[in-house]
Amino acid sequence: MQYSNLFVSALLSTAVAGMAMSGNEAAPMGMDMGGSKNLTEEQTCKKILVLNALVSLANNQSRLDALTGNNTAREQAIQAKAKTASTMLTELQSNSTLTAHCVVIDAALEVNATCTEEFLLQKFVDFAANDTLVSQAVNKNATTAAEVQRQATAAKSKIAELQSNATLQAACPAVFMVDECKMLVALKKFAALGMDQKKLDKLAQGNEDKLVSVKSAAGVAGMQLMTLEANTTLVEGCKKMGISVDDTSSKEKSSSSTSKSIANMNRVSVSALFIGVLAMGMAMM
Repeated sequence: MQYSNLFVSALLSTAVAGMAMSGNEAAPMGMDMGGSKNLTEEQTCKKILVLNALVSLANNQSRLDALTGNNTAREQAIQAKAKTASTMLTELQSNSTLTAHCVVIDAALEVNATCTEEFLLQKFVDFAANDTLVSQAVNKNATTAAEVQRQATAAKSKIAELQSNATLQAACPAVFMVDECKMLVALKKFAALGMDQKKLDKLAQGNEDKLVSVKSAAGVAGMQLMTLEANTTLVEGCKKMGISVDDTSSKEKSSSSTSKSIANMNRVSVSALFIGVLAMGMAMM
């Protein structure tokens, strides 16, 4: 089976861009970019995907410009890390046994990612159908609200395309359950950010429009969070799967990661920001 890898590429590109621009050597999915000796085979295959995404991003000027806001220093930081990544890729891909196994592992990862894409698209469609949430998210801006509906229409078409694949749909229910839990956690982190004025001020850097947009999106996250947290069956199910939905000692770190994710997407629409934060929060788990 072959699925579109656009969603995977978008998430990886945003993640590696944030990693490079922040100077953080810790890659997405909890792996160290500096070595592979202690990684499982699956983790190594994931690392290869991340390295490939970084090299691909560094070689695509239009994507670099979009992700960095045409910031030359940030682009150079990404390109510098991409050189190191390219060397690491050559070493890893020289292992023919590993490469063969990664083909199988990557296929499974792509199925899961495509299911998550469908999940997020459906959540966006549900969001767009709620006039109260949309109105709050766009600060009652009719033009932006109309754009949300246009994007929702496109999302419906993509969902229909994905749902036409029976093999894919057979694999998705289990993924959806995990995604629901991850979304709950991501919403909690984002809603908490909206209540932290110090972090908001640092993020906005005097840009009142950005501050209002983030606060509005965080407010929407808070409203949806209350609905999910009221579902005790979901909360208990998440805990049984080992996904903690309670506040932990890593709250400070989580809020910081969310702030960086938002900063990387500060040039997109509020609706794209909202779904992007959810996707990023889920992808980083």
